[in-house]
Amino acid sequence: MTLVQGRDGSPGDYLEVAETLTEFGSRVSVDLRQLWRRIAFSVAIHNTDDHLRNHGFLRDGASGWRLAPAFDINPNPDAGAQRLTGIGGAHGRGDELTGLMAYAESFRLTAEESRQVLHEVLAGVAGWQEVALSNGVPATELPRFEEAMEGLRSAMAELAD
Repeated sequence: MTLVQGRDGSPGDYLEVAETLTEFGSRVSVDLRQLWRRIAFSVAIHNTDDHLRNHGFLRDGASGWRLAPAFDINPNPDAGAQRLTGIGGAHGRGDELTGLMAYAESFRLTAEESRQVLHEVLAGVAGWQEVALSNGVPATELPRFEEAMEGLRSAMAELAD
């Protein structure tokens, strides 16, 4: 949060994180692409608690900063919940996919590359129910997440094609 110059409780935007990586990063293209993939994953699982404290950087010697491994990523069963960190100003379910695709170039992805990443993310989350069950989530809890997760992934699949 400090490197991005964010303030606790203030809304952030992934474009600010991208600008920070561009200015201070040691592996800018790799990290920008990885960040976009993480955003796509967060959208796919409806992770809305994505405030700037949940995005970190690691010092890479004298060459700058790199994106830290992802952490604190949780699906939100409330389909109407808005994300805490915007995607080009988009915070809600109705506009986050538009923001994701509109700003792919800011993360150094072509339209074709962004569609490929969406396909990969969708394939990775396709079996979320089995993963949840294998990690001890009771089957009775799965329906709580269905609307939030399935609707977004259907919309993402349309964008990926």
